[in-house]
Amino acid sequence: MKRFNKIIVVSALSTSLLAISAYASNTTTDTLTGDTGFIAPLSLATTTSPVFGKLVAGLGSTSSYAMATNGIITPSSSGAPLLSGTPVAGSVLVKGSANQLVTVKAQNAVASGGVTITDVQCKYGASAPANCFSTAINPTSAPTSAGTTLLIGPTINVPASQAEGAITPTVDIVVAYQ
Repeated sequence: MKRFNKIIVVSALSTSLLAISAYASNTTTDTLTGDTGFIAPLSLATTTSPVFGKLVAGLGSTSSYAMATNGIITPSSSGAPLLSGTPVAGSVLVKGSANQLVTVKAQNAVASGGVTITDVQCKYGASAPANCFSTAINPTSAPTSAGTTLLIGPTINVPASQAEGAITPTVDIVVAYQ
């Protein structure tokens, strides 16, 4: 009887080892390789802030002055013409990866002395000017390492009671990779 018990124990042990051996021989390993690339970071450098020149204050009605991306100012019907100075559109140099398109958006306008920015025209590189205020534009060319010029033409609203003096309303220009 002892011999029969030993055979059963040896047989059970052999079966367990065989199962472990079979399991180990049914495993496999695969190596995954990450695929990634890097692009140059975007950078913006203001070349010129928009310059409207001297305008008449306190005309008795709200006036607006729309600056095109070429610097030409168009006053609203109640706006007075430019008195002095040479208007200049804003200019920002955009540098980045030549292989990645960007979006351009003007946002977060902050008033100064009651004067507000109510619209912004953007011209990126050779693209046509487009409204980029609160809605992003998607130019069809990527920036270059040397830089692509982004021209900015804001529209300002001047209150009827505008006081004499300098004003400095601001707007954020946001450029992001698509």
